[in-house]
Amino acid sequence: MKKELPDSTNDFRDPKIWFDNDLNCYFVIIGNNYNKKGAVLLYKSLDAIKWEFVNVLYANEKFEMIECPNLY
Repeated sequence: MKKELPDSTNDFRDPKIWFDNDLNCYFVIIGNNYNKKGAVLLYKSLDAIKWEFVNVLYANEKFEMIECPNLY
């Protein structure tokens, strides 16, 4: 089942892209805001050109925007 993009497609910030050798695809996390919450979104891609939304990794109404997300 394909997940839908959250209800905000503006204000994408500070993408962090990496390639996963085990899954043979790219991933990116992006700072965003939706539903008046700061959020970190996860996308994946086979070619780093066409991206598919995967999930919201984090969202918090205390923040208007999440900037410079990192995943360690």
